[in-house]
Amino acid sequence: MVKNIVPQNLVKEALALAEASDGVNDTRFASIHSQTEGEVGRVILGTTDAHLDQLRSNEGAGSYIGDERAAINVHSQFKTLCESVARDYDLTEQPFVTSELVKNEPNSQGQNDHMDNWQGVWVMMTPLVPKCAITCIKQQTYQDYPENRGPDTRVPRNWDSLADIPLTWEVGDLLVMRSNCIHAGPPTGEERRYILFASEQSSRPGEYTDTKVIREEDFFADVPHNS
Repeated sequence: MVKNIVPQNLVKEALALAEASDGVNDTRFASIHSQTEGEVGRVILGTTDAHLDQLRSNEGAGSYIGDERAAINVHSQFKTLCESVARDYDLTEQPFVTSELVKNEPNSQGQNDHMDNWQGVWVMMTPLVPKCAITCIKQQTYQDYPENRGPDTRVPRNWDSLADIPLTWEVGDLLVMRSNCIHAGPPTGEERRYILFASEQSSRPGEYTDTKVIREEDFFADVPHNS
């Protein structure tokens, strides 16, 4: 967690864009693997042409608003911030190419535990509203690809029984994590949850954080496990 690093003007611009995109007659927020369909959604602010082509082929490009001035501005600012943090902490030299606004409806059940892809990339996210529930990251011994899929994998079973790492955040904080750790968007209370999310470019062509949602049953379908 990097504390108090996200400028308040970026938070305000991103929240204004999220609320404008979530109007009564607007269906831009596309549902993303929520426990209850439609409770968790996202709009894409910016990404690569190759990723956009993949989204179009999967009929997932309807949530892309990267041609709009407000989206371009928020994407550019957050991309710059994430890349700066990545360099400062010696995480990666890869560019951050995709940014999204994610929302949970009030009283949502959140997401099922999952990984975003096989090979981990760095992702960063920040809350846009006070008292925002933080993403649930499970207690685990982290392994990256290909070890996490090999005969010596230490990825545990029974993901839903794993304890969450005790984390808290406030507006202005930046959560940094690997996309292939076990995690889930959290349940929410009475207030709508909005976060701003970004991910770095994967070194695996055609793999993005939304190419395949990896649930526990998917992970162990073709991965040997010794325990």
